[in-house]
Amino acid sequence: MSDQKTLIIRSGGGLDGLDIHTGIWLGLNQFNIQGTHFSGTSAGAIISGYNAAGWNSNKMRIRISGLTEKDVLDYRNLWQLRFLFMNGINGFINNDYIINLLNKDLPSDWNKYLPLKTWAVNSTNGDGKNTFTSSMAANPIQAIVASMSIRGVFPALKLLDGIYYTDGGTDENLPVTTWEPLSQFDKVYLCVATGVSNPWDNTLGEVETLLQNIGMLMEQQVDHAIADVQEQIGDKCVVIWPELQTPGTLHFDHSLIQQAFDETVKILSRE
Repeated sequence: MSDQKTLIIRSGGGLDGLDIHTGIWLGLNQFNIQGTHFSGTSAGAIISGYNAAGWNSNKMRIRISGLTEKDVLDYRNLWQLRFLFMNGINGFINNDYIINLLNKDLPSDWNKYLPLKTWAVNSTNGDGKNTFTSSMAANPIQAIVASMSIRGVFPALKLLDGIYYTDGGTDENLPVTTWEPLSQFDKVYLCVATGVSNPWDNTLGEVETLLQNIGMLMEQQVDHAIADVQEQIGDKCVVIWPELQTPGTLHFDHSLIQQAFDETVKILSRE
């Protein structure tokens, strides 16, 4: 077995990001690129969790392709009445459906995973932290869910340190600092699932429009993160960013799996 250390870092990206990351993973597999270490936030934390737990890209494709929004999004009825509450409602989507899905698919034993770090932020001060450790989370599923709990959309998750955590994308949407120094790795793959939305799409609701605007800001953050890594490790860094038109954070588009695969193959063919 090769002693090469390969780090795969996956960005956030919402439900459509799950599709894109699955396509990227299929593309990596096409070139027999297997990670030994993983990092991710939000959608990237979920896919990296499956990857680190031993799933393969084809099994992931079948799993994601079979999901609809109704399988993972449980809207809270009280959200419509949020303005009647002085402190508002902590998120308008329950995370129970996603927790049940992950509990069904993934092991609860920390030792069943390859080295993985999931990035979430302290909901009080915005500081980022790796949650994938038994000192932070009661189990691996909790660690992953904390990383994908978009602030204001899903409830913040209280971890073992007594602090509530939310989606790590607001701090590092491409969590490149989790495994520093990156020079320890032979290859680092930066996988970005931030799609290109239409800024003039007036069919989106208020929440979707807000999330889209946040996503645009995160793209700048990702650009800076990529530049920093390239400066640190040069050609040991490979960027995979299929810039695809996407339907928005809270929607699947399973055609993106094939599109992301095709773009990844093009990118890796040039390496």
